[in-house]
Amino acid sequence: MAAAGSEASERLRAEVLRLVALIPEGRFTTYGSIAFRLKVNPRRVAWFLARLSPEEAGVLPWHRVVAAEGRISRGMDPALRAEQQELLEAEGLEIDGKGFVLDPDRHFHAIRS
Repeated sequence: MAAAGSEASERLRAEVLRLVALIPEGRFTTYGSIAFRLKVNPRRVAWFLARLSPEEAGVLPWHRVVAAEGRISRGMDPALRAEQQELLEAEGLEIDGKGFVLDPDRHFHAIRS
């Protein structure tokens, strides 16, 4: 894995952010789907998204990326989990009481480009 702040790490970060920006409204993908496309560990994708600047978080649809099982990450700060759920629901996704996206086959966005 490239060291944080290295040129390789910055290129990977830019690619993660580019792919996240492509997720359409009302859809979601997983850390693992992005990671598979980039041939990295899903935790690396989560690491980059957890460190977005406030400006980046304001324009990038970070909330459209969830854990592998289609669930809002349990390791996230509770206030951030609530914000993610609110943003997803505002886009028409339904989230159950445990944080799972309902009807995931209908809303899943496969990472292709």
